[in-house]
Amino acid sequence: MPRSIRAPGAAPAAAVVVADDDVLLTRNDAARVVGLAPATLRDMACRREGPVFVKRGASRQGRCYYRRSDLLRWLASCTRVVGN
Repeated sequence: MPRSIRAPGAAPAAAVVVADDDVLLTRNDAARVVGLAPATLRDMACRREGPVFVKRGASRQGRCYYRRSDLLRWLASCTRVVGN
């Protein structure tokens, strides 16, 4: 179900409605979704591998966030069928 979010310090009129899958998750929360350690996600991001992420803030000091929809899409792309 969509919900209303707003940037910290923003007036209520600046609220934006987004789907739950588009809410930004921290690296720790994203790691729980995909079943990996947060450090593994960090290392994958440094190697330009893994799920798509959003970086907010200055280049080295910025934080990485992940959309749930991107995490699920990445997991689906990793699915392999084994058999005859």
